[in-house]
Amino acid sequence: MEFGEGECKVPLDNIAKRAEAYKPKELVTYKIIRVIGGLSKKYYQLVYEGCAKNQTYTYELRSGSKAEKIFLSNYPKNSLQRQKIDERVALKELLVYFRNSKDSNSFTRFLDGIEPLELDIGLVNEYIQEICKGIVPQSLIDEVEYLYEENEYSVERL
Repeated sequence: MEFGEGECKVPLDNIAKRAEAYKPKELVTYKIIRVIGGLSKKYYQLVYEGCAKNQTYTYELRSGSKAEKIFLSNYPKNSLQRQKIDERVALKELLVYFRNSKDSNSFTRFLDGIEPLELDIGLVNEYIQEICKGIVPQSLIDEVEYLYEENEYSVERL
């Protein structure tokens, strides 16, 4: 598959290889994330102190919000990266629990009553990796839509 027209056509494989060459090293990414985490905490502290002086409460953060995760995190060295890793581990542990647990509640009984789609097993690892990053892969969406059309399922299936 190619991108572009006429003389400007470039194979997509070449684009991916060139993009990979510009990807920052893991250590650089880690340091940038630490700096952003540190700046975010200092910025929030200034907002908090300014609000206290003015006796306003605009510094309050909704519990569980993204802002709370960034501004009030207690990770060593303000590591937003460590926080993301912990979130991925927690999600994977939840998936393991659903797959291997013999425990039963209304939700697990509901899941047990649903016939699984025949997803491409070769792509499941990729799907899980992307979902752990907070991204629902378009290829998964396309595959589910195709299987729904093939089997004449509707959204009421779930």
